[in-house]
Amino acid sequence: MVAMRDEVRWQIWGRVFGFEILPPKHELDRRRTAHVALADALWDEEVRPWLPEFSSLFAPSGDPDAVASRLKMLATCGYVLGRDLRRLHDPDEREAHDAGVVSLWLWMASGVMDYLLDEGLPTAELAHRLAPEHLRAALASPGAAEPHHFDRPPCPPQLLFTLRAVERAFDGMRTRLARAAPGPFRDAVHDELMRSVERMVGSELGSPQLTLDADVDLDHVEEELRLVNTLLVWTAAYIGLVPGPRPGDDMLADIRQVATDLGELAWTLDALSDVAIDLEAGVWNRVWLAYAREPASHGAAWRAPTPEGRAAASTGLFRTAVVERLLARVETLLRGLPARLAVPGDRVDRLAGFFRMLAWYFLAPASR
Repeated sequence: MVAMRDEVRWQIWGRVFGFEILPPKHELDRRRTAHVALADALWDEEVRPWLPEFSSLFAPSGDPDAVASRLKMLATCGYVLGRDLRRLHDPDEREAHDAGVVSLWLWMASGVMDYLLDEGLPTAELAHRLAPEHLRAALASPGAAEPHHFDRPPCPPQLLFTLRAVERAFDGMRTRLARAAPGPFRDAVHDELMRSVERMVGSELGSPQLTLDADVDLDHVEEELRLVNTLLVWTAAYIGLVPGPRPGDDMLADIRQVATDLGELAWTLDALSDVAIDLEAGVWNRVWLAYAREPASHGAAWRAPTPEGRAAASTGLFRTAVVERLLARVETLLRGLPARLAVPGDRVDRLAGFFRMLAWYFLAPASR
């Protein structure tokens, strides 16, 4: 299986260079150096003080522990998105940093939840702790009674890290909402945050049931995976809208479009990165959804959870243009990001440059 993973990654990597996705090497090196420094600073200053008992996750950045490295990457991605989405309409760096930290916790919670579900953790306790009524009680309107807390004892040890991260994210969202001026705009942001988080958690918890060998409605699967992967970006945008005055209609439209495009970018890069891993696990992602709609996929035989079925899928995929079409979509989204009416171009350029660097992190083989 490891050999197949490496082969698939190299196959995809060889196709990346046919598209304008990666930044020039000197820019990539500069961005990577800055990203590592930011990740280390955020880890030490924002994460460790709140989760001191999880010492195994706080090893130096050079430690090969894959879980800790992935968590640090997710945390920093969430931070940058929250910070720079706020910057689109407000240059106040303190507010941008605060929005980034709240988004950091939400992204890290989502990443650990995804890892636990991939490891086959029974979802009953997690679903109970994150039930819709508990989510709503934890993000009650400002001034309401004591909010619900997700990590109330007795808490299963394997869930504690995730629930603490969720708790920090919700505390940050409550604080930002409480600092906003009462009125229709704050109420609208509160409602959108609540709907997004509730739908995102529901789709995440249901994702392990979306297996390749099941007889499923592909449109339904695609919509569920789209929600899981894009609502994190939408939520980061909502977090950044308060406190502060309501942006103008043109600015709000631009923020919505940028968040939509970034969500699709994140979803597509993640799917291309995990195409072999998800195949081994027998779960859908965007790549396999596109392949299933190809005449060349020859029905559902390639979905069989056997070595023969997985090998047929891996071989068949690269006889189609599925990967090339998804890479072309990534290029198109990156090119289109700066073309906004209300947002200054340099503010969107930051996000486009960040995602070009992310493309390298997501797609380059491990032995790069």
